[in-house]
Amino acid sequence: MTLEESGGIFIKFGQMLSTHTELFPPAFIKELGSLQQNVKPLTSEQVQRLLNEKLPYRIQDVFAEVDKEPIAAGSIGQVHKALLRNGDEVVVKLLRPDIRNIMRDDLNLLVAFTEWLSVKSAWINSIGIRDLAIGFANSMREEVNFNIEIRNTVQLGNIIGKSDYDIKVPKVYTEFSNDKIIVLEYLEGKSIAKGQELFDRYQVDRSEFARTILFSYLEQMFFNGIFHADPHPGNIFIDRMDGSPIILDFGAVGRLSDEQQKALNLFVIGIQQNDAEVMADAVMALVQDTHSIDRKKFEYAIGQSLMRISYIDKIPTRELIHSMFDIVRDFGLKFYPPVGTALRALIVLDSTIHTMDSNFDMFRESKTFAKKYKASYLFKPFTQPSATKEKLEEELAVWLPELMKVPKRLDRLVQRVESGKVILHHDVFSDKHNSMFVTQLFSRFVLLMTGITFGLVSAALLAIAQFINTAYAVYLNIASYAGLFLSVVLLVRLSIQAIRDMKRTSGL
Repeated sequence: MTLEESGGIFIKFGQMLSTHTELFPPAFIKELGSLQQNVKPLTSEQVQRLLNEKLPYRIQDVFAEVDKEPIAAGSIGQVHKALLRNGDEVVVKLLRPDIRNIMRDDLNLLVAFTEWLSVKSAWINSIGIRDLAIGFANSMREEVNFNIEIRNTVQLGNIIGKSDYDIKVPKVYTEFSNDKIIVLEYLEGKSIAKGQELFDRYQVDRSEFARTILFSYLEQMFFNGIFHADPHPGNIFIDRMDGSPIILDFGAVGRLSDEQQKALNLFVIGIQQNDAEVMADAVMALVQDTHSIDRKKFEYAIGQSLMRISYIDKIPTRELIHSMFDIVRDFGLKFYPPVGTALRALIVLDSTIHTMDSNFDMFRESKTFAKKYKASYLFKPFTQPSATKEKLEEELAVWLPELMKVPKRLDRLVQRVESGKVILHHDVFSDKHNSMFVTQLFSRFVLLMTGITFGLVSAALLAIAQFINTAYAVYLNIASYAGLFLSVVLLVRLSIQAIRDMKRTSGL
């Protein structure tokens, strides 16, 4: 009631806390989930004034019609349906006037409020309420800058558009959008929680629909690193035109590093194989400050958690992820913020999908996804030769200059050893035979590295030449074969010398 009476940011903070099911007991989650925000919509005059002030062009030059009655209104902005002069149906999202100043004051009060709560309650302090408030404040400051949402929508639109999964993301009309106005393609549909009529009309297989959404989210998290972080039923629709999935509202987006993507993938594989060691490796890569952790106890705790979900038909997503949060917290650790966001997004997604298909098993489907992508990664060089060629060229650009320096560096080292400028050990070089032996050993090592370098570079150039359809490819092939021949000669020579030395040694 206190949060609701405070209004604005405090209501949104309570709603955000209601998604942290890993921190609060069910009674708290239920109460916080009941928070309702009754926002008075902007008047027609205010809408007209905002469009006049913030639209980069004259209203009549952009819109043929703007509906002054909002189709949605919130504490930060409200949304109106409109028609562009070229006939495209769009929605216009307007930022409320003075919201940034109001939010700045409210967020300062919120952080101060959570600091007071942390002092008054040891339990509140233990769940890190102040850190939650600071993270929330940072995300809200981003949310009132529509340029960030525009970028998020364009990024994920491009990612999802190139995916195999048929999901729609509204197009952004960037020429009409800025930090206070967003003009988006109008996609008509219904929330998947209320779209029974559309599912029936298009005879949509609900399991396949849910699978498409889940696989898209896993692809975003595990392989692209940028993901939609707020998959509640109000943001996932079924299209009224053809029954396909729609994802809306990209104000909240998470970003994972390459290492975190790989660790999350390993996390799913560990569950799939029921392997506590693999799970521990994955979780250790997802948390901060692991240097003081007792690895054996940590692995044992994860093993106990896995045992609780073994030999059952359906793995409870919420219970499993909550148990990981509990273990991490019990060992005094914290997930990196983007990782925590990703895991909570999976919990919300699981709940959202169950509003449409109560029998859907997220982790069983995630195993299927993991197997599919492991196979596709293994066979990628054969199924996507062009992409492999580009990746090879990128790696060569990084490593080739360094590889070319290796023989020269080793040769200089040998010269310094021979001249006595580098002394490995007094006893070694005090004897002429020992000195000769070390010098020969270095010389052969240089030849070996030179042969390997010529071989690797020539093989890479030969592979690249197969994708070039110009006359230049002939010269590249000749150079590649010449390099391979030289590499073989050097390596054969070294092999012969080694065999001779072995015979000489055995004869002695």
